[in-house]
Amino acid sequence: MIGVLCITGGTWHIVTEPFIWFKQAVIFSGDALFS
Repeated sequence: MIGVLCITGGTWHIVTEPFIWFKQAVIFSGDALFS
């Protein structure tokens, strides 16, 4: 059970982190363009 949670959590972070980085990059680029 613990192994399943670890694998699921690891996969979740691998899948979700690129979206977070992408959103931060878009926000940063938007701030740079407006400034």
